[in-house]
Amino acid sequence: MLSILSKKARQQLQEENVTTYQLLNNEFIEKSDILTTRDKEKLKTIREAFDSYQVEQIERLTVKSSSYLGNHLVNMLQPKKQEEVYVLSLNTKNEVISMDMIFRGSLNSSVAHPREIFKKALEHSAARIILAHNHPSGNTDPSEADLSFTRRAVDAGEMLGIEVLDHFIIGNEYLSLRETGLM
Repeated sequence: MLSILSKKARQQLQEENVTTYQLLNNEFIEKSDILTTRDKEKLKTIREAFDSYQVEQIERLTVKSSSYLGNHLVNMLQPKKQEEVYVLSLNTKNEVISMDMIFRGSLNSSVAHPREIFKKALEHSAARIILAHNHPSGNTDPSEADLSFTRRAVDAGEMLGIEVLDHFIIGNEYLSLRETGLM
């Protein structure tokens, strides 16, 4: 990947042994004084394509276990620097038919409402959904707001006939509220 960058950036990044993971980190891209403006544009484009690819891969999954999905979500959401809330819409065979970001919050909080969740679920004719959001701190301990949000979503889903299968909190690892008995 270094081959697409300016010669000066390429040399310095090789000397510093910068990994591809580091190179595609949005914070690294923004703060780097090694990269030219054009280098940054190229890396941001690659990062956006990579994010789209990850969503496409999740949308091809059949959810068989929390760990299987949780590990995919960690790879995708752990690097993000703001909280983002996602709804994964599933069909009757537990195949992910869509993954939509429904809210982006601040560094340490997000507020999403059941109406946004179920709007996406209804658009995709989902039989059930899974919620996921990241904690940029890396800590996966659920807050009281996380638990309250989950309870509200489960209640709204019951009214609409759309089951909420799980809610994942993503940090340095994942926490499944279903697995831990918190939902």
